[in-house]
Amino acid sequence: MKDRLGKAGLLTDDTRATVVFEEHAKVYRAKNPSRRRILRYRVDGQMVTGGERCDFLMGVPEFNSVYLIELKGANLKKAASQILATLSALEGPISPYRQYARIVLSRVQRPAVVPAIVMKLQKRLAARHGCLRYASQVFEEEL
Repeated sequence: MKDRLGKAGLLTDDTRATVVFEEHAKVYRAKNPSRRRILRYRVDGQMVTGGERCDFLMGVPEFNSVYLIELKGANLKKAASQILATLSALEGPISPYRQYARIVLSRVQRPAVVPAIVMKLQKRLAARHGCLRYASQVFEEEL
């Protein structure tokens, strides 16, 4: 996986029990109890330097999966747009992998009306056997 994704923006390549991405009081946390190898990348300004892009990428070689992670204010549409732009910019390197997106917002709008761009992102991820999930302030999941 590292051969395809490269070394630009690589933060860590290890088997830590908890993988954390944090920015502006928004936190994405992935629990890794089986201690699988995880690659953490900084996308914004490192893997992708021009145009819209998400904040981070997490690669899980054992699952043949990549997670695009955006830590955002309250604008779900903007976050979805940034992830879509990143999917396009990294299309070659990430094409063989299942693609997932995770968005951590400062708050989630209620009622949850799903904007068209979010549905477009969900459809694109589903075509790659992935999905979109988002939460407010802290997003935590187990790999």
